[in-house]
Amino acid sequence: MINPTNKTVSDETKQLIDKLLLERISLRGIARVTGVSWSCLQNYVNNKLAAVPRQVKVSDKPKGKLFRECDEMWSWIFSKTIKVYIWRLIDRKTREIIGCYLGYAEKVFPGDRVWGVGCGVMGVGSAGVGRIKLPFA
Repeated sequence: MINPTNKTVSDETKQLIDKLLLERISLRGIARVTGVSWSCLQNYVNNKLAAVPRQVKVSDKPKGKLFRECDEMWSWIFSKTIKVYIWRLIDRKTREIIGCYLGYAEKVFPGDRVWGVGCGVMGVGSAGVGRIKLPFA
């Protein structure tokens, strides 16, 4: 380094970095926009990641009627050569994810790939799948 400087990153810049990260902008792009060095930005992101809890907190659900919401999405991996199915079941009241499926689109809802708390059968409307086994709380 020819002229090293020891600058601190302002809170406004950190907020901008957080917003750009949420928009999935590349680290090099964020470094160019904010004027923060790439290595400093990488350290900031690594520290943010280290602060994220690794254990999922699950709360007990009261007995009775639960309202669930099911979301699904198709995606691709390996330069759009493999189609992947992403599915999640959400408790509508608490917005907690109570079931999840990630896998190849050709093998939708195999019993060994679906996880959650307990299981149940749910009717599917316009998807045309009929009755499928989903994890329920």
